[in-house]
Amino acid sequence: MKLLFKLFAVSCLTLGLINCSSNAPNSNAPNSGAANASKTSSSAADSNAKLEALPESALKAAISVKEAPKKIKAGETATFNATAKNISDTKWPATGLSDGKYRVALGDHWLAANGKLVTLDDTRALLPNNLEPGKEVEVPITVTAPKTPGDYILELDMVQEQINWFKDKGSSSFRTQVKVE
Repeated sequence: MKLLFKLFAVSCLTLGLINCSSNAPNSNAPNSGAANASKTSSSAADSNAKLEALPESALKAAISVKEAPKKIKAGETATFNATAKNISDTKWPATGLSDGKYRVALGDHWLAANGKLVTLDDTRALLPNNLEPGKEVEVPITVTAPKTPGDYILELDMVQEQINWFKDKGSSSFRTQVKVE
């Protein structure tokens, strides 16, 4: 009886090991690595996406601000949230080359009350991630007021770095009047 019990225990142990090994990946099985390879190459493709100038059809944005500053002291900064919506048919890249070229960001300009440019490229606010068509994201932006008191227009616009301001290609920018004291 003891011998029979030992044979039964060894059989169960052997079957258990075989069963465990059948759950392990089988490198000889057809397409066993294909699923993993496609996952790897797709994530590699996402991180190594070809960076280039976006087509003009991609340079379409809707920018809004719930609480833009109405007054700010000369030379001081103000931080507020803007919402950028991609109203194009193309994904906007949040990253670019090492010098920033090709990434899409939110930037601002200061204009005099008559619309004449006072400060080009005051600052940039980076997108937290690539922005798919039809999606929007809240972007905190910190602007620096002009050093001379007066009435100004603060303009927010999307930009593909070192390529184009979206407004220059027909998109709408966001403008608001700000009193600099």
